[in-house]
Amino acid sequence: MDTGLVVTFVGIIVAGLAGILGVWLERDRTAPPGWAYVFTGLILLATGMKVVHSIYQKAESAQSEEALARVLERLVVLSERGTNPALERFVGAELDANARSNPEVMERLKVRVEARGGDPTALRRKISAARRAAAGLPARPSKATKADAGAGASLGEDGEPIELPGAPPTVPDLGDTDAKDDKAGKTGKGDRKR
Repeated sequence: MDTGLVVTFVGIIVAGLAGILGVWLERDRTAPPGWAYVFTGLILLATGMKVVHSIYQKAESAQSEEALARVLERLVVLSERGTNPALERFVGAELDANARSNPEVMERLKVRVEARGGDPTALRRKISAARRAAAGLPARPSKATKADAGAGASLGEDGEPIELPGAPPTVPDLGDTDAKDDKAGKTGKGDRKR
């Protein structure tokens, strides 16, 4: 059973018991207890109705989440098949919005994606890319391109490495420079003697 539903049941039952206890503690002892029984029955009826309403509301919420997950799954399939960048941005924005506000829907969507043989990690990457795009950040480069760029470098739009502020500079590969350095070192020592 759902934890939220259990907490709701406990809260409703505690409130109902507190109401019944209040009716019986505050009643006039000299008057007949008929009205206390009536109020007790009304409190029990209201408590039962609230429990039934909570169950119905939870079932309705589960149906809505399943329908939304089905719609999102169809949108993801459409964006994967097509080449429309506007549709991809829209689907990414919807996935990002639902990842923030409806984690239950996203869990259902991941289950549906796995059931049809898809990759849930690709879904997470799409959500991450949508968050970066919404924040105005460039898309992350692929891992292979990052390794080619070298340590401390990032890639520009053209794929060329760019220097980041505060990062150590990248050193270009000049080939075998050990022999040249040795000659330069010896020449430098000779220059100092003069």
